[in-house]
Amino acid sequence: MKTTTAPIQLQHVAKRYRHSVAVDDVSFTVPAGCVYGLVGPNGAGKTTLIRMLLGLVRPSAGTIRLFGSPPGSAGYPAALRRTGSIIEEPALYRNATARSNLRIHRTALGLRDDPRGDDELLTTVGLAEFGDQKPRRFSQGMRQRLGLAVALVGEPRLLILDEPTNALDPVGIAGMRALFGQLASRGTTVLVCSHLLAELELMCDRVAVMSDGHLLADGSLESLLADAATLHRDSHSTQPSLEDAFLTLTNKEIR
Repeated sequence: MKTTTAPIQLQHVAKRYRHSVAVDDVSFTVPAGCVYGLVGPNGAGKTTLIRMLLGLVRPSAGTIRLFGSPPGSAGYPAALRRTGSIIEEPALYRNATARSNLRIHRTALGLRDDPRGDDELLTTVGLAEFGDQKPRRFSQGMRQRLGLAVALVGEPRLLILDEPTNALDPVGIAGMRALFGQLASRGTTVLVCSHLLAELELMCDRVAVMSDGHLLADGSLESLLADAATLHRDSHSTQPSLEDAFLTLTNKEIR
């Protein structure tokens, strides 16, 4: 019987600095072929967690596995090649054209040039007319689109995206949501870290909520909303939203 290794597995992961704890005893698994939302207030530890997943930061404790391989293992470089990512700001060569950025990334991954594939990626992210222009002339939203195209080079089986819809207009956000759904339906796993809770509610299958370095909840969106409905059955006449669940779990009040 064929088994599928979960793209992301974390067990009791912690990251401690000299005077602070950024991540404390976090465990969860991201299954294949889902859109998984990672939410939390500023300083919750989300970006630190993403950096540990990508081998940019070493955990102080616990085990991280990317496609079954921990950072530093023989299989980890191959796992990274199956992973596309955007962390905070897309890593772009601003004086190279959009098309050249894709070609450079293919080379870095050890892939052959694929001009037709590059054009398809530019079309996918809404930049078909801008392939010969340089990102330094792009708006922030256009750079975000190009960053996603770069992350998609090589058809990764896992996307790790930190605020991927930052600076996009409503049409662009809707397009990203549809793209993530299409990727998940084809078996690609998408981990999305975002503050846009209403948008995550429309796109995610599963959600993890973090605060102050701790994992507060992890499960299907339906179960998270059902738990929130139980807690708010006397104060809500309608189904609570992801925002309601988030504010309840993190004990935040609207100010």
